[in-house]
Amino acid sequence: MSLASTTTVGFDTAASAPPDPSAPTPPPHLFRLIKRLSPTTYLCLPRAINLSQAAPPIASALTAFTTLPNDNVRMQQQAWNVEHPWNDVLVWMMQHNGASLLSARVLDLLPQVVVVSMGDAVRQVCEALEEVNRHEASSLYVSMMVKSQLTKARQSRWVVMAPVFGLTLEAYGKEEMEVGGIANWMVAHIFLALLDSVAHVHASGVAHGALTSAGVVLDVYPRVVWHRFRGYPDVVLSSFAAAVPIDAAGEEKDAFAVLRVMEEVIANWSDATPFVRHAEGDADMVTDDPILLVLRDIRLLHATPSPSLVDIRAQFEVRLIDIRASGPAQLPRPTCQRLHSDLATQAEFERALREPAVIRFEDRYEDFIKIMADEPVEMGAGGHAGMKTKQIMVMRFAAKKSEFLGVIGVVEEAREGTDEDGDFKWDDGHEMVVDVAEPVLPGQHQSIFGGDLEWK
Repeated sequence: MSLASTTTVGFDTAASAPPDPSAPTPPPHLFRLIKRLSPTTYLCLPRAINLSQAAPPIASALTAFTTLPNDNVRMQQQAWNVEHPWNDVLVWMMQHNGASLLSARVLDLLPQVVVVSMGDAVRQVCEALEEVNRHEASSLYVSMMVKSQLTKARQSRWVVMAPVFGLTLEAYGKEEMEVGGIANWMVAHIFLALLDSVAHVHASGVAHGALTSAGVVLDVYPRVVWHRFRGYPDVVLSSFAAAVPIDAAGEEKDAFAVLRVMEEVIANWSDATPFVRHAEGDADMVTDDPILLVLRDIRLLHATPSPSLVDIRAQFEVRLIDIRASGPAQLPRPTCQRLHSDLATQAEFERALREPAVIRFEDRYEDFIKIMADEPVEMGAGGHAGMKTKQIMVMRFAAKKSEFLGVIGVVEEAREGTDEDGDFKWDDGHEMVVDVAEPVLPGQHQSIFGGDLEWK
């Protein structure tokens, strides 16, 4: 696997799920679409990008960490938060960790990247995040909400969240199995941080409702420096679409979910996994491996009628603290690199950074508006007035097709010539089909950004 993963963070359902053709997309006049993370969640840049933004050079000596040992790189990275804005610190840490495959130009823009969630559950997500995002330390535990817009119309209802440039617990577990599995000390740290995150959500009056390993994200780029252990990653909860006000049933559901995640990690992705699988049918197995003893007690507690988060902490917290303490004094560089995710490829970022090509309609503009509104249009003598559907329109060019293809990146160099019969086709005979977001209002003109229509 490549050094920098582009595995999707768990802000919503699995990215492998098929896209919903009727699902709304982020408004193109506000956001540049980088990639789809899930059926209703998108990785975006703001439409107005500060292209001149660049991280200033790292100060050679900062009061916050001059007394730290020179070899304690992770603690120095965290201490930068004390004296510098997080946007700058994020870029510095990525450069020092050497895990990103993105160019320096794109790396400088990562602090501007956002996650935009659309769909029917937006209001529920907003209400949950507003409760758990009430103070700065929330970034240690949950996805950070940046802004939102709640309207009656489904297409204009969205919430913007700060991304986490890290792997989900599920993706990290699979990644670590390629090198022998997650070490016991890291398993213990993840469990302790997970318990802290769920406790924070519950203390805010919210039950998560759908906690899974795919919705737990490991973050090695903290927004605050305190409340850290040896530079080990934060455990951030995402996917709040099923969140509800806390009650006894919700608390119990989350407690069972925590036990399932803990069992899944040890049984499937830890360095003790081979021994777990070997002993599946041997109830009398004797072991002194502390993490296997934790697994045994997880299964016993899971079998009880109604375990609570308090019960889980009372049963495991002291033991997990001891196991974690056996780990290294700072997060090893290879582990830090495997925890990193660029979220998108260089090509996907470059596509989002392209400037739009503007198309002005000088003839039959009123017909164009009708087509966009899915209203009947009288066909011309040649039989070409556009494809009349809700979301797709076929654009046909009589001139400058090649220049247009070059601008939107379909071809690297503009080709000369015009289309026969006025149809817009590529050289291999495929029609250019453009997705349409919403009708154009009178007085506006149509523009193309990377092949997607937007409104100027």
